[in-house]
Formats: sequence, structure tokens, C-alpha cells
Amino acid sequence: MDGYSNRVERSFRRRNVLEEGSAGLQEYPGQCACRYLAARLYSLLRNPEDLEWAVRIFEWNQAHLVDPGSGLVWDGINRLGDGRVDYDWAFTYCQGVFLGAGVELYRVTREQKYADAALRTAGACINRLCDPDTLLLPDEGIDDTGLFKGILIRYFAQLEKQFPGAIPVREVILANADALWNKGLDHRSVLCGPSWELKPILPVQLSVQLSGLMLLEGAAVMQRRSTSSELE
Repeated sequence: MDGYSNRVERSFRRRNVLEEGSAGLQEYPGQCACRYLAARLYSLLRNPEDLEWAVRIFEWNQAHLVDPGSGLVWDGINRLGDGRVDYDWAFTYCQGVFLGAGVELYRVTREQKYADAALRTAGACINRLCDPDTLLLPDEGIDDTGLFKGILIRYFAQLEKQFPGAIPVREVILANADALWNKGLDHRSVLCGPSWELKPILPVQLSVQLSGLMLLEGAAVMQRRSTSSELE
């Protein structure tokens, strides 16, 4: 696990090249892939060390980057070199990768605490980041942030598969897909922008387009499961 650091009770560090003095930033981009990968590797190879890593990283995240009151996941620690948590930075992908890891850890261990953590964060995400009237997710911009919502949708879909109906993620996915299909998608070019209710302004970045496609894919999965249930 290259990059594993003893700083801030151990975590993965990533240098934020956009901001000076943030080489000690402890944040999700450096952790989410390792945590999820470790859990998936364990599910495939049954190497106890992989599970140990997955649990260790998950528990560090839960202790340092998850609001104990709500379950909302914050983005990082020490961005400004002051050792503080970025309480104002709550992005969709942070919620997605944390709940996704919870679902995967529950799947391989059957320990209820991981399911509870995933469902709690999903509920906090809907309450904090979705529009209360429309359930639409926010426009988080372009570049790397353009992919954030797609990441959340991917793990929302996995949560719904594992725990159908436990949290209204299906409604969130379908509401956002409906907005994109009827308002935000340019049907001639099949392109979309960072807002799923507004037509795109060209050129469209790949990260932004991928998020829209991941949303439509997630909606197709929701509709297919609903049809299968009705046939049963």
C-alpha cells in the first residue's frame, strides 16, 4: 500500500497540485480506491491481509471523516496545513465511495455495522445534497468534480441492489435521470453538462459526460429490476 502514512492516525496522502502547501492533505481520492479494492480482492482471493487493510482504512475514515451526528462524509483533513477537517467540503463522491465500501464490506463479512454505516451515509447524502423538492443532485462543476455525481450513482445502485427499498436511492436515481433525459440531455449530440436539468455548453468534458452516462445506466438498472419484480 504505497502512500500509507502515519500522519493523522495513518491515512493516505495526496498532494493537491492546485493548492500550495497541501502536501499533507489527507483526503478521499487517495483512500477510496484502496479501501474498495482491498475489499474486492478479499472477496475474490480470500487473503486475510486484504480484508485487514479494507477494514483498517474504512475505520480510519469513519473515525476522522464521517460526521458522527449525521453520517455525512467530509472531504479531507489538513488541506491548509492546519490539521483541520474540511467541514464545509461535502461532495457527492465522498458519500458514494464510503457507502460503496460499506456495502462491499458487508457483503464479504456479513457484519451489520457496515450495512448500517452505508445506509446512514446514504440517508445523510439525500438529506444534505439532494434538492428537497426535486431530489436533484447539485451541479458540482467540471474537471474532476464533473465525475463526482456519477461515482455516487454507481454506488447508490449497488446499495439498492443489496438493500432494496431501505433508503430511497431508487427514487433519487430515477428523478435525476428523468431530469437529464427530458431537460439536460442534448438528444442530437447525446451530450450532457454538469447540471442534469440544463442543456450542455460545448465543449463537454469526458468526466461530465461519464457522470451522465453512469446516471442513465443506473436508471436502466433500476427499471429493469422493477420490471423483473413485477414479472415474478
